[in-house]
Amino acid sequence: AASATASAARPCCCAVTSVHAELSSLTHRNTHASLRKQTPSQTPPRTTQQRAPSSETMAEGTEIFVRNDKGTEYVGTVSCETAPLPPSLVFTDYTREPTVLDGTQDPKHPAWAARKASLQETKEGVSKFVGFLRGRKKAAIAQLDSMVVALLPSETLEIACFFDENASQKRPRDDESDVGFGAFPSFDVVDDNARKAFSAQLPLWNKKTARRDHSEAMVFRDDKGGAVFFQDARRRYEFFCGEKGLLLLSGLLARTALVLKKNEEELKKLGPKAAAIVEEGRRIYGEKPSLRKFGSEAEGKNVTWSDGEYAHVGLQTQYLKLKSLQRFTETYNLCARACDADAGVQQLLCTSSRLRCASLGGG
Repeated sequence: AASATASAARPCCCAVTSVHAELSSLTHRNTHASLRKQTPSQTPPRTTQQRAPSSETMAEGTEIFVRNDKGTEYVGTVSCETAPLPPSLVFTDYTREPTVLDGTQDPKHPAWAARKASLQETKEGVSKFVGFLRGRKKAAIAQLDSMVVALLPSETLEIACFFDENASQKRPRDDESDVGFGAFPSFDVVDDNARKAFSAQLPLWNKKTARRDHSEAMVFRDDKGGAVFFQDARRRYEFFCGEKGLLLLSGLLARTALVLKKNEEELKKLGPKAAAIVEEGRRIYGEKPSLRKFGSEAEGKNVTWSDGEYAHVGLQTQYLKLKSLQRFTETYNLCARACDADAGVQQLLCTSSRLRCASLGGG
């Protein structure tokens, strides 16, 4: 996948601030996007539940976390019928700004749109946190890329969403350019014919039946020569791209298939236990038990997954399948923006015969 990522150097010329790149990654969908680490002036009360709920009691919806001087603490789970929310929200700041409290405007982003929505509590704990906010007449703030979510101190569970309407376009632009698309670095390991052959084998997208009929598929061909694809475990959020994007994703899937085959070999060694191990891996990936344990990173606590969890074969199944897509589209989007920002970077990414890539912390 890393080699395929390098090939996604520069297929179009979009504005520096645009998120309309061929494989726009909409980073505000990501759980950990652009969260600011701050210590609130008043620490909310600790909840009694500090470990991950079991798979039997895990509720559908958005998990709510609070970051304070004791770490990142799980509060509870909510659902929202009127506004799409990410799988989790981490509240890192507080405000008493009147326009935030009434849900009409974020003073830091006055041009952004505002929308209020009601929440339903599916896992107990959020109401107590709202009671804490109500007593102090302030809202809790979660900062995402192109969106701010305020948990309001109201009598009922309610949020205000402030968002940049111009940053939510997922489809490719009508005026996208072909400049630079053919200038792949020479180390691209998947040629165009192989990409086309792989894409032809992908299932055809049908909004009503595709997810049901293809339970493991993440990328689908559409009827216009492009693709509909997913990057989240529950396949809730649809992303779109044209023919070029379909070919890029096909190259990624072809490369990722190699490591998934190795993972499948490891699962076969487990015999009848394999199915249960895969399901356990899904639970670990979704619940992130170590993220709710307080302590140091050296102890394997307050981290996304511990070393032991990373070694879990079932978690590796989920991780390889999902993170390959997430990191590929993120890297592609960053490369496209970098090319727009600096002509030297564009020349480097599009014409160099060799690139040296460094990965810090596995990211």
